[in-house]
Amino acid sequence: MKSKKMNYVMAEFAYCSYLRDNGHNTEIEYPCPETSTQSSDGQWLLVNKQGNKLATVYTNGKVYL
Repeated sequence: MKSKKMNYVMAEFAYCSYLRDNGHNTEIEYPCPETSTQSSDGQWLLVNKQGNKLATVYTNGKVYL
């Protein structure tokens, strides 16, 4: 089965949804589109402006903090 393409907005949405679904009730630290990167297989490494890794989002929608 071919995996779907994922753009930055989709990855950010998956990350924020994951945090909310898992009880994160405080303000969410958002990733920065300029410092976040996409690998050749489509997964996203979400990074904040200070360069700290926030999460990895795979093309199937799974999020790992």
